[in-house]
Amino acid sequence: MSPALHSIRQRLLDLETRLGPPGRYVVLFSGGLDSTVLLQTLLEDHSPAVPVLAVHVDHGLQEASSDFREHCENSAKELGIECLVLPVDVATDTGEGVEAAARRARYDAVVSIMQPDDWVLSAHHADDQVETLLLNLLRGSGPDGLAAMPDTRRIGPGWLVRPLLDVERSTLLATARKLSVKWIEDPSNQLTDFDRNYLRLEVLPVLAQRWPDAVTRLTRSVERARDARELLAELGSDDVLALGEPGRLSVSGLLGLSPARCRNAIRSAVRQLGLPLPPATVLESIQGDVLRAR
Repeated sequence: MSPALHSIRQRLLDLETRLGPPGRYVVLFSGGLDSTVLLQTLLEDHSPAVPVLAVHVDHGLQEASSDFREHCENSAKELGIECLVLPVDVATDTGEGVEAAARRARYDAVVSIMQPDDWVLSAHHADDQVETLLLNLLRGSGPDGLAAMPDTRRIGPGWLVRPLLDVERSTLLATARKLSVKWIEDPSNQLTDFDRNYLRLEVLPVLAQRWPDAVTRLTRSVERARDARELLAELGSDDVLALGEPGRLSVSGLLGLSPARCRNAIRSAVRQLGLPLPPATVLESIQGDVLRAR
């Protein structure tokens, strides 16, 4: 059994005990190496009781988009499953960047076709996780950012699941060659104008020359940051409960906490209200000006 197949099988079994059984596996299928290996290894070992649907989101950002779509439809047909194509309009004038806008459009489209208890499977792997960690480090992120991508999160009426976060891309490539997988290369992945591509093509290879196990080392840091995030979340929830409720916290109670714990309690309250987390500068302003205002 290939390491990728073993990882997918074990991760999905572990997650079922936590999330309950899936209604469907909805595989985000770009036609590239990662999602193709995920789809094929899943089909080799999945339970027939759980339907598998491949979903290809056509962002329409490249001239080759129609070729990607046709490749995915043909590949799914060869595998004996349905491939649902979802064309989306990516708003490029919102100021959030093309990558972020495309990601938001992609997930909005997938949510629109989800059924209760669907598991949307994404092929993000260990190398992607390290890229996310480095990007967040360069943005000055705290524990939330350093914990990078979670293996699961709620999405629509089901779950977004990343079963390959502990599998390196080199393992996926070896699996693809073993299974004679056919995939397509997105030419935009070679453009170093995008920060993530720059890290993948220019930075990580240099790190690997000095530290061949750099991806493994950095993913350990992600795991430790995730532990820290969970502890801070528990502490924040306890503090919010002691200080009132998420929408109404005691000013004197907040001022009685250490500065770091005060900021953590405010973040916890904001998170419980379902609002975007404020940046550090806003938290400092609340702590230094708002709470002490007459």
